[in-house]
Amino acid sequence: VFVDDNANGRQDPGEPGAAGVRVIVGAFTSLTDSAGRYHVWDIPAFERVLVQIGSTSLDNPLYVPAFGAASVQPPPNAYRQLDLPLVTGAVLEGRVVQEGAPVPNVTLVLTNTANGKRTALATFGDGTFYVLGVKPGRYTLELDPRDLAARRLTGQALDITAAPGRPDQLSNLVLEVRTAP
Repeated sequence: VFVDDNANGRQDPGEPGAAGVRVIVGAFTSLTDSAGRYHVWDIPAFERVLVQIGSTSLDNPLYVPAFGAASVQPPPNAYRQLDLPLVTGAVLEGRVVQEGAPVPNVTLVLTNTANGKRTALATFGDGTFYVLGVKPGRYTLELDPRDLAARRLTGQALDITAAPGRPDQLSNLVLEVRTAP
């Protein structure tokens, strides 16, 4: 397990291993050592097993696994190496306003344009929103169309890009809404 500073999926020189990370391999778990290495024994050969990082064991709240899980099929009597990259996620924060006034308690939709994965998030009572750990990539952020229709509002989506290693780049975003014609 390593911190993939440039988000290329490979451990390049200078990218540190992550110590104390819980790795889940099927029904087994292991903690990484000071170099980010982990070992799991007695995995049945030829049977597919999911390998994933226990996110609650990460010491930095901005670290997110580069992928959710990997499915591997171990060979018999052999070792298999699987690198698990962590990327520094961005902090997505901003506010929703209508003519300068906050719009509280609306649902926003964050869509990854590469894979279509949608994540819903809600604004607070003061119209602000805050999300930790947005993986590097291109996204669209918009108000949920159902909320817009129910409140008789219109609004424009924001196209945003989370670049690797820049956690504060998506701050002070403003989504403006208007009364629908």
